[in-house]
Amino acid sequence: MVSVAKVHYPVVSGPSKWDLSLALFDRSSSSARKVLFGMKFNDRVADHEVQVNSVEAEDGSGESWNITGYATLIAGEGPLRGSVPRRPRHVSIYFRTDNRKGSITFLD
Repeated sequence: MVSVAKVHYPVVSGPSKWDLSLALFDRSSSSARKVLFGMKFNDRVADHEVQVNSVEAEDGSGESWNITGYATLIAGEGPLRGSVPRRPRHVSIYFRTDNRKGSITFLD
């Protein structure tokens, strides 16, 4: 099996703390609430819809988070354009809710 290096892409926009908490806790059995993250790729922003599976406090600030979930490209051109389009991808996201910036890493 070939190991692929993980690449971090900048997140330039994302949800408020309130919307992030709703994405984690406000679920029904039929669907999960999703949030949007804007990822910078080739000097353009690619919007990804993320189903949040977990949120962990990164530090004690109450504004810095480690997030895992599944992201689907919904607008723009993403780094995985050669793969099956619109397939949810497992992601890890570092995100600050005070400035709505961070980084996203595709795990698969």
